[in-house]
Amino acid sequence: APDPGADSRKGDPKAEVLPGSVSTVGVIARWRKPGPNGVPAPLLEVRAVSGDLDADTQSGRLFDARGTFYRDGRPLAEFKAPRVDAAQEDQTVIAPHGAVMTSLDPPGTIVYANRVVWRIAEDRVVAAGNVRFTHTPRGAKVPSVTGGPIDRMTFDTDLQTVTIP
Repeated sequence: APDPGADSRKGDPKAEVLPGSVSTVGVIARWRKPGPNGVPAPLLEVRAVSGDLDADTQSGRLFDARGTFYRDGRPLAEFKAPRVDAAQEDQTVIAPHGAVMTSLDPPGTIVYANRVVWRIAEDRVVAAGNVRFTHTPRGAKVPSVTGGPIDRMTFDTDLQTVTIP
């Protein structure tokens, strides 16, 4: 069926509707994996102002997004990005137009980058383009470590282990 709002969004690259998806306002995507005793454990939760999300695969393109990454049911890091492309089958989330990531467990690390790729199954975040970061230890008022800008950095999902190629 044709998208009734398509005419009002012509020329807006953010408004490109993905085939087989529903275009909506107020989108929530939740990825889970089998946890201990068969209880599903969260992997990812993304809330977006708008987007195109396939309800069955929980995959699609989300705009003005905020989300949380989990490991073993614990929230590890939060992010916000103007757009994310999420593919649950590949367990990959891409923020092609920049993102800010903040560690939660343990807290204190903030990473900024022009492009970010999260590879959830590999517990890896690849940040590229004008990457900057800070780390403020618990209880401190100012960062103890700052870095960047650099071209590329790789982190684990909780933003604690860093590799600079």
